[in-house]
Amino acid sequence: MDRQLVTWSMAALLALGLMGPGSARGYDQSHHGWSGHDSGPKVEVVVKVDDDRAMYQHWYRAQTARCHDDIDEITGERLADLLQLVTDVNRDRVELQNHDGDKQTIYLNERTHYHFEPLKTSTCDFSHRGSDYTGVHPGDMIIVQGFLRAGGFAASSVRVVDHAWGWGAEAATAATYDGFRAYGEIRDVDYVHDRFEVTANVGRRLVGLAADGVVLLNGHEVAVGTLHHGDRVVIYYTKEATSSYTPRIEVSRVVVLRGNEAYPDGDRPYLCDPRYHADEHPADAGAVLEGRVEGVSGGLFFNRITLRDGGHSVSVLVGKALTAEGHHGDRLPVTELHPGDVVHIAYTELDGTYFAAHVELR
Repeated sequence: MDRQLVTWSMAALLALGLMGPGSARGYDQSHHGWSGHDSGPKVEVVVKVDDDRAMYQHWYRAQTARCHDDIDEITGERLADLLQLVTDVNRDRVELQNHDGDKQTIYLNERTHYHFEPLKTSTCDFSHRGSDYTGVHPGDMIIVQGFLRAGGFAASSVRVVDHAWGWGAEAATAATYDGFRAYGEIRDVDYVHDRFEVTANVGRRLVGLAADGVVLLNGHEVAVGTLHHGDRVVIYYTKEATSSYTPRIEVSRVVVLRGNEAYPDGDRPYLCDPRYHADEHPADAGAVLEGRVEGVSGGLFFNRITLRDGGHSVSVLVGKALTAEGHHGDRLPVTELHPGDVVHIAYTELDGTYFAAHVELR
């Protein structure tokens, strides 16, 4: 076979995402991670590889659902067939994983071109990315074109077009809300005029809701009248306070904290932020679990945290590249969490399975 034809064929294969047709795999949905009574020993249930792979396929399909039938303008192929998941990046190579969980290594060189252009269906902002391999991050969804060389496939073009939710901590580098964020304790509630006074980190403020403002308690919208003296809240607003003895602000969002739930820490992204991780996963991923870790187990594609939330034992799948945020903003592997640790997990639910978007140690 002519060498030029081989090169062209492999370039076409790479343009098609190096993916073959996926095979359906069954899995047992009865797996619940850890079992046992509170007072008794915990028994780890081993995650079967096929179960874990089926969960991965389910999660991967959700990543490409928005552009499933869209056509790539450059290659003319279906986008869902082109996209691959970045699992690791080095100076000379990118480790990839396709929709079926199969792994592939793509080699980089000085002639590789990088493009950071989000799909029309994506809300990612790549303006802060670099112009070379350092701008490619684990969790990115990319389209690769290249050619065959001795020892592997060399990428001539790497196009970063989206980022998978629940795979890495990409949102930590992006803005999470517009305007201002403050927090503090409610001193008094005016039930007649639907406003309240709060002693916040920015000083005492008289708070009223904007026309489209909301008060959220445990993820549900409630009336201002449900607030009480001593409630701890996080508030969001776009204009600084008007000058008066007790400055007034009009807020778009009030989040009532539960129990000893921590306040935001400086300018770090916070779970209550209106657009938290909004550039990485569906809008319904604002759901949060908080509880004590009962156990952590590992699988081929995901780690699994089992925690007790509201008296119930809940299992959450955590992408291998997703780390937990420690008490001081440091990152630590999920596998280093211990039974009894209190964690805060933002997640997305897909057909009864919870996939973590963010894990924070409290």
